[in-house]
Amino acid sequence: MGEHPVSGLALGALLHHPDWDGVRVLAAPATGAGAVSVRDVRTVADLRADVSCSPGSLLAVGLSGDREDWHLDALLRRAAAADAAVVLLPGHDPLRLASRLLAERVRLTVLAPPIPSPPR
Repeated sequence: MGEHPVSGLALGALLHHPDWDGVRVLAAPATGAGAVSVRDVRTVADLRADVSCSPGSLLAVGLSGDREDWHLDALLRRAAAADAAVVLLPGHDPLRLASRLLAERVRLTVLAPPIPSPPR
């Protein structure tokens, strides 16, 4: 059974979908997050995980890690080397400047989930 080419879904369309309301763009390539096309979704356990994905993948990281840790930069480099398009990080902290600049340089879009509303 041969592989079938998959057309991508524009990340901009996902970001404007009501189910993605509040998802934040922490870093994006110069072309902008809306120009990114997502063709697959893969999950890795944490920042130290090996990255194996197809080109254009959204890589979702399951467990949060310290955004000041060098492991985040290493994950971004591995994701870029695997031709991932997007990395979705858990947690609500912003990226440190060095990580944001790295993501932009390697043309990765980095997302974070919405900040939860306080309980009523």
